[in-house]
Amino acid sequence: MKDNNVYCILHGALNNTNFGDYLFGSLFFKKASEIRPDSVLIADMRKYGVSELYRKEMGYSKKCGIKGFLHADTLVYISGGYFGEMTSDAKNAIKRYLRYFLIGRIAMALKKRILIIGVGGGPLHERFLRNTVCRIINYADAVTFRDSTTLAYFSKFIDCTKCEVTSDTALVINKSMIPDLDATSERELRSVISCPKKILIHIADHQETDHMLLKIIDPINQFLAENQDYGVVFTYDGYADTPIDSQPIISLIKAQSKAVYHYHGVWQLCSVISHMDCIVTGKLHMGIVASRLGKSVLSFPYNIGKVKRFYEQINEPERCQSLKNVTPDDIYKLLTKYAKVGIQIPKEILDKANRNIEVLQYELKQ
Repeated sequence: MKDNNVYCILHGALNNTNFGDYLFGSLFFKKASEIRPDSVLIADMRKYGVSELYRKEMGYSKKCGIKGFLHADTLVYISGGYFGEMTSDAKNAIKRYLRYFLIGRIAMALKKRILIIGVGGGPLHERFLRNTVCRIINYADAVTFRDSTTLAYFSKFIDCTKCEVTSDTALVINKSMIPDLDATSERELRSVISCPKKILIHIADHQETDHMLLKIIDPINQFLAENQDYGVVFTYDGYADTPIDSQPIISLIKAQSKAVYHYHGVWQLCSVISHMDCIVTGKLHMGIVASRLGKSVLSFPYNIGKVKRFYEQINEPERCQSLKNVTPDDIYKLLTKYAKVGIQIPKEILDKANRNIEVLQYELKQ
């Protein structure tokens, strides 16, 4: 049977288990499908395309392949921070090229439209990679950057007059989009859900964990001793190799009520966040979702760059401190000052986030 669909191909950092990237994959697929029902695919190149974990979590079973790509008229780079890199390693730069930007060069050669929506970028240390990304930006029909730092970086190399500064697309999330807790989540949170106040501690299953154990345990315990109406929930923000129950921080935090949430989907984690009062995290999109829902957020990232930019953008820079440099006393003071004070995102920032979706849907109608 002949395939008469003209497809839109979504591409981004969907080959990992990152909470923010899975959130973007879900949001963009939904919003693109509103304009092109049954004609949205996700790039699934071998090794570098959409992961099987993403397929399973999102219930996505379509295949793109060469046929789908040839039938497409538009390639969409969905939101994410993959237009930049943290290291100047040539090997990693080649992997980044193959993973994200080779498909853009092919789309250019085949005269397909390219949309770049709500990305963060820079620096790009390897010249070949930087030149490739700049060519794709120049070629694209529409470009929105999630912060002014990204615009300033690429403006050093190309004319970015057509590029628009917006904000992080995850800020389009609102309470109406978040599902109720499912039976599994309710069961796991049962011991704390009735507590007057609740703190969510996000545990990272990698190098940050050791620093967190050293720095946040004493100040959180001090805060909890003075505020005994708080229950504590521990969580990962994605699938991990190390079982969360084995993390020593869980037994070292002294709270009258504690619970461990076992991650099983981005939208259920959003639902868990919606039931909390304060979130302690080192990751960008855990903090963004919590901020959008009006929660208090204290962010201690190991790699602070892009995370700090978000809190500066929403006029809450003090809530974000480098995990490398912050002291236990700093953490205690921040908890005392902010744990009971929710974040209110300025309307202009929310409007800029919605602008990403407006540009996406307008361009897909063309």
